[in-house]
Amino acid sequence: MKVHPALEVLRSDAAPQHEASLALDEARRDWQARADVARWLDQLADYGKGAALDTLPLLAASATCRETARGLIEPLVGTLGETLAVHPFGLIPFRHQIGGNLVVMELVRVERAAITLLVYRLQVEGRPETVCFTSGARHEVCLGGMARATTVGIVSTRPGGVVITDQKVAIDTGWNAAFDNAREAKIVTEVSAPLVIMRLQRDLVDPLPVREYRLDDGAQVHESAADRRDSRRELALALLGSMGRRDTLPAIVGAARAGPAHVRWEAVRQALGLDSATGFALLCDIARSPGDPLASAAAALRAQLIETYPQLTQLHGAEQCPA
Repeated sequence: MKVHPALEVLRSDAAPQHEASLALDEARRDWQARADVARWLDQLADYGKGAALDTLPLLAASATCRETARGLIEPLVGTLGETLAVHPFGLIPFRHQIGGNLVVMELVRVERAAITLLVYRLQVEGRPETVCFTSGARHEVCLGGMARATTVGIVSTRPGGVVITDQKVAIDTGWNAAFDNAREAKIVTEVSAPLVIMRLQRDLVDPLPVREYRLDDGAQVHESAADRRDSRRELALALLGSMGRRDTLPAIVGAARAGPAHVRWEAVRQALGLDSATGFALLCDIARSPGDPLASAAAALRAQLIETYPQLTQLHGAEQCPA
């Protein structure tokens, strides 16, 4: 295997990598210390705490005006480029990821708000099969490039999915748009000149689950937690159940009483597995609560279990559960 000489140096001596890290951190700090950028980031902090965008003039302008956004970001890009020319193996001090033809770099996150750069590289792709909707709001402005995209919106909900509408749009320098992430999405389908977009996003205090739908019929195909804490709770519940930890049953029942629906449902499943009587009584309680979003699913599972195991009707606390 051939190894580039510069990589050999990094393997034998950590000093160059440390030097690169210091230089790139300094570039980031110098950019953040600029008067206009510092004011911009202060307004972002207020926005992340819940302030209305129209009360934050510089932040609002950057979300809709390409010249304003570029004036704030261009000094950073230039400084990073110059630093990387000297330290080509340095790691930029921002969260970033590369997937396919899309590069994402989060410049800053404060409270619930974030500013992100997205770069779509040259591509010609067919129409995807699904679309995802998250929650919160975002504003996007095109700093350069040219592409074709499809905006997808949810018109209404229906059993098992949603009714979807779509519209083709052309994106070029200066384009800007605002999205309600729970009902609107954008799919870039063709990039004819590398596309650079700045995104301003603010999450909800309690983010909604991420839902994925088929584009051709709007059927829901997947749902996942938007909050990492919910995912951790769900995994913890599954682990306790798989370990047979009956001593944690009161806590599991408590988790089934309140919280995000998918976490509660996992708690119900684990309660049933750990103790049939407690779990089934819990299931019946939820099924008897018409205002509970899990009521219909609980009633369906209750009927299915009673049909398979008629003896469940004899359990204490389940006598009011009709088959």
